[in-house]
Amino acid sequence: MNTIMFFPKLAELSIEEIDKHIAEYRAWLDQYGDYGRLYMMNIGRPNQTNPQSVMIGVNIYDSEIAMLFKLMFEL
Repeated sequence: MNTIMFFPKLAELSIEEIDKHIAEYRAWLDQYGDYGRLYMMNIGRPNQTNPQSVMIGVNIYDSEIAMLFKLMFEL
């Protein structure tokens, strides 16, 4: 399993902008496999400043797809 973190690259963006990037990441990954089989989103825990869970990264189970993902999105 390869874990790719979205932060610090997305740290300065608004929630709407982060959601836009995550939708783009998921659309790209869906071309190569299914959610749950190829990848799973890595969800962070809520804290006092942000009470909602946040997607902080992605776990990709295929190392070649993980490398392409990193290169494609410069993460």
